[in-house]
Amino acid sequence: MCRTENASIVHLEMWIDTIRQQIKAIEEHGNDLEKGYPVFQLVRQKLSLELDLAQLKKDK
Repeated sequence: MCRTENASIVHLEMWIDTIRQQIKAIEEHGNDLEKGYPVFQLVRQKLSLELDLAQLKKDK
C-alpha cells in the first residue's frame, strides 16, 4: 500500500473521530440547530466517511 492510501485512511479515521466527538457533545448539550449542526447531518456524514474508509481498506 502506498503512502497516499495510508494518509487517506488516517485522514478518514481522524474525520470520523472528530464527527463522533461532535455528535457526543451535541447529545450531551442538546442539538444546537441555530448553529447549523443537526445531529442527523453529522451522523449521515460519519456513516458516509465510514463507508469510504471501509472501501479504501478493502481496496488496499
